[in-house]
Amino acid sequence: MDAQSFKETFLPCQGRLYRAALRMTEDGEEAADLVQETYLRLWECRHKLPPAENAEAYAVRTLCNLHLSLRRSAAPEAGTLAAEDLPLADPSTPALILERTEEGERMRQLMALLGEPQQTVVRMRDAEGCEMAEIEQATGLKGARLRMTLSRGRRKLRELFLKSRDL
Repeated sequence: MDAQSFKETFLPCQGRLYRAALRMTEDGEEAADLVQETYLRLWECRHKLPPAENAEAYAVRTLCNLHLSLRRSAAPEAGTLAAEDLPLADPSTPALILERTEEGERMRQLMALLGEPQQTVVRMRDAEGCEMAEIEQATGLKGARLRMTLSRGRRKLRELFLKSRDL
């Protein structure tokens, strides 16, 4: 693709590219930079570009991919942060702590209302974090029957919790 055909193909897309970049970045200057980078990338690979039936869609896709690449490269990797650089969890207020303990107590009371296999399976999976193989071994339930019991127990617990919250 020569310079003239490149201009004829991709320059009419500039408005659409800018609007898409502005939606992604929410900053006019950053959006303009992103559009320029997109044109640069399209120009660098102009010899490899397939004959595009919809050049505008191809350009917008290139813009989106470029934006994602830039965001990934700007984000720090999880392993590179020192412990002191990690953000601290926001401290819980006494009201939040009280609310969590009250909800936890209510959940324990509601768990007691579940039938025996559902109570055991839900407790082992959700409260204790056991793997399905461990639960199968402990309860004797296998495969689909275990998943069905877990699903029904969770659903019943959710219904009871929402019902008790409305009272």
